[in-house]
Amino acid sequence: MSNRKLLPALLYLVAVSSAVQAVRAESLAGGDLASAEAAVFGGASFVGSFEAVSIVDRLIDKAVSLIGTPYRYGGRRRESGLDCSGMLNLVFAETLGLQLPHNAAQIGKLGEPVASEDLKPGDLVFFNTLGRPSSHVGLYIGNNEFVHAGSRGKPREVRINRLDENYFARRYEGARRLLP
Repeated sequence: MSNRKLLPALLYLVAVSSAVQAVRAESLAGGDLASAEAAVFGGASFVGSFEAVSIVDRLIDKAVSLIGTPYRYGGRRRESGLDCSGMLNLVFAETLGLQLPHNAAQIGKLGEPVASEDLKPGDLVFFNTLGRPSSHVGLYIGNNEFVHAGSRGKPREVRINRLDENYFARRYEGARRLLP
């Protein structure tokens, strides 16, 4: 395994180890989590924020691992190809055990709306690509980029594009947040 792939695993292990220490310290501090955090992390507070970040990171890692998977309308499996909602369904199912609808418009009814200026990695971004609302969806990964199963243009596969690319900027409809 390359050092580049090993680093996230090592950081995860360090964080898990620190979280276990915090739980042990909480027990020793009589259930006072703030005192336990201060003892383990020198006053810094991480409980609650680490889990949310790791979930988003895992979603993005899973989506990025699908890059190069061929596009297939109605596709739900990596082996045979994915469409946009099939890709998100696979990412959320394998990462969180959540089954999303296999339809971009139905996914677009979930979660809370997010303004463009408030986008965070892990948000879902929606586009009108077929002359009907929310006909395409992708996973926002930050830096104005999103992962999606693209059916138009080259390559027809899971790939990363930018929200400010002309094609997507003209068709962007909004975003929704499923995770807190």
